[in-house]
Amino acid sequence: MAETLSLNDEGATGAVVDATTSAAALAVTSWSDDTLVMVLGIGLCGTLHQVLSWTRRDASGTSSAATTSLLSSDAGFRAFAIKYLSAFVLATSADWMMGPYIYALYESYGYTMGQIGYLFVVGFGSSMVFGTFLGGAADQIGRKTACMVYCVLMSVACIMKNFSDLNTLALGRVMGGTATSLLYSSFESWAVCAYNTSGLSANGLSQLFSLATFCNAFTAILSGFAAHVLAEGFGYVAPFNGAMVPLALCFVVVASSWTENYGDKEKSSSDSMFAALSMVFRERKVWALGLLSAMFEAVLFVFVFMWTPSLETRHDERVSHGMVFAIFMIFKMAGTWAFSILHGHLPLRTIASFVFILAGACLAVPTISTDYFSTLVALCMFEFCVGTYFPVVGLLKAELLDESMRAAVSSLFRVPLNLAVLVALGRIEGMEESTVYYLCLGGLGLSTACCMLLPLSTTPKQQPPAS
Repeated sequence: MAETLSLNDEGATGAVVDATTSAAALAVTSWSDDTLVMVLGIGLCGTLHQVLSWTRRDASGTSSAATTSLLSSDAGFRAFAIKYLSAFVLATSADWMMGPYIYALYESYGYTMGQIGYLFVVGFGSSMVFGTFLGGAADQIGRKTACMVYCVLMSVACIMKNFSDLNTLALGRVMGGTATSLLYSSFESWAVCAYNTSGLSANGLSQLFSLATFCNAFTAILSGFAAHVLAEGFGYVAPFNGAMVPLALCFVVVASSWTENYGDKEKSSSDSMFAALSMVFRERKVWALGLLSAMFEAVLFVFVFMWTPSLETRHDERVSHGMVFAIFMIFKMAGTWAFSILHGHLPLRTIASFVFILAGACLAVPTISTDYFSTLVALCMFEFCVGTYFPVVGLLKAELLDESMRAAVSSLFRVPLNLAVLVALGRIEGMEESTVYYLCLGGLGLSTACCMLLPLSTTPKQQPPAS
């Protein structure tokens, strides 16, 4: 997920050669467990990929129409996927380049964990307030336009990372938090509307969302290594400056190749938000979907904050954050293949329940184990759950949300998410690690309960565009 944190020590200007050599030696010795877990992740990916190829063949040994890969068999789907994923991957690659070094950059500026927590609170608070209304306005101003606004706002946020002043950094967090809300509402809303009006296969959305999550994870690995090279060569602020390159490319791709689509253009932004709010409270399946996604993603953001200190306290030597981050993404890719296998055989709400229960079991491990290897495996399996979760919730939104206010409702879903993260981060400095994970387990339990309120249908609706 975007904004993954690391606690790497900054290479200060006057660092001596002895210290650098010692740190490198420690990093090598700490890679033994990491390498083993990476091999396990690659093996899991390979196994699931083989199982997926088997499930896509019927009794005669040929690919069935319901499960065949549209990417290879349907030129129209392939063209649409390239158009959407090229922009989406660029947008998320910028986010991934920044993620591993946010905490490290703030720490290198001399800020304490409490001050860093304050900066994160500012980011999530602005996403909850400004991002909600701007994301809702995407239905009126156009989802394509909103995606371009994301690129501009996030670029400004990157520029502000070059200044160590706390107020400037806080303003950058406001920009970044607002932009993040657009990233996780407008891109998906554009894709669903554009796909539903394209006349392409009704089965294609599930494959599109699975592809998006897989490409997102694969891009995260490449972006993580690129950010590592930039940070090692030019300091912790370099990944943020480098992130402006994919943001500029994303802006160009969206502007030149996407067509605009809207929700209900007749309503004002405020009317659209009130209508969306009314829909959320009126329809049980909608508020249940919003609550389960908010709770899981809140847990994900807390996980982003916690994985680095959780691993560092269980390891006597330096943790290789780039290596661990890459392993996380390998397991996340495996999760997307698990979704592709399960989808079509099980209802979406059943898959979601499995994801939340397994995620809870994973996050329970740090509360009972002080072993580095077992904790790392558990956190990697949590990322496996993340890889399965995103295509599931994307399809649920495609099925259950009204097209005329899709972006507005998706933005409202982020209000309880940001509120939960605000409460957690506001108090996290004084909490025991186990207490933080217990709270995460509570959120996952609530997500599981909300699954029972969702319909069993697994087929996304093909909705006409709003006039």
